[in-house]
Amino acid sequence: MKHEVRFGWIGGSRRSALRVLLADIVDEWAREWWLAYAAGGVEVVEATSASQYGEQGRSLLASGEEGVVAVNLGGVSLMSVGQGLAATMSDEDSELARRIGEDGLSDLADRIQRRAGCNKPLRLVAGVAPLSVEYARLGAFALNVSAGPLLLRVVIDRRIADRLVPPSGGQSTPLLSRRDALEHALLGVLAVMEFGSMDLAHLSDLCVGEVLVGDHKLEDTLHVHVEGYGVVAAGYLRRSGEQRAIMLDGASTQDKPIP
Repeated sequence: MKHEVRFGWIGGSRRSALRVLLADIVDEWAREWWLAYAAGGVEVVEATSASQYGEQGRSLLASGEEGVVAVNLGGVSLMSVGQGLAATMSDEDSELARRIGEDGLSDLADRIQRRAGCNKPLRLVAGVAPLSVEYARLGAFALNVSAGPLLLRVVIDRRIADRLVPPSGGQSTPLLSRRDALEHALLGVLAVMEFGSMDLAHLSDLCVGEVLVGDHKLEDTLHVHVEGYGVVAAGYLRRSGEQRAIMLDGASTQDKPIP
């Protein structure tokens, strides 16, 4: 995937604002492209039936550094889209209908990009939709568009959404990458040295201050565990000033988490 995946659900109030704004764009587009246009004949609803917006079928994408606009046609061809827009076109005019469908949908994507303030609006081309327009949890926002027999799903990624309806405060704060967002999260680290074995009889007689002698030396290898993952490295006991320390000796390939 060309762009790094950004993530974050879009809040309810912003989704409502996006739906209204995009519905206005779609209605204006339909008025100019759909020959059978009638007031109230275009229906635009938010696609909320599933977290994944991707569907089987053809996807057309306008994807660039400023954001992604995707149009999913389901099982419909560009020729059928053109026939739906032209209303009366027959199969004999298939090539003309295909061009009308392609130009019409590209103009819809262009209108969305221009309203979002993109400096270089891109034309729709066939492609595989990136994750940023596949999942709501990654910031995608999708609308189902109905104009007579024409049914489309229009999806924008978080970058386009933030341009259309900036977060509260009037400033669009760039979303962090997954690594940047998690790099300061705290994890428990545990250094473990195997002690050895002892009789159960001795265990029941233990008292405060008693010294247990294990089977391993202090200079033997320690296993370094990360909370929730398991062994990640081997190391040795050391001291750094007045603090106990572990000198890592190498990464571990074990992946079995500790109890």
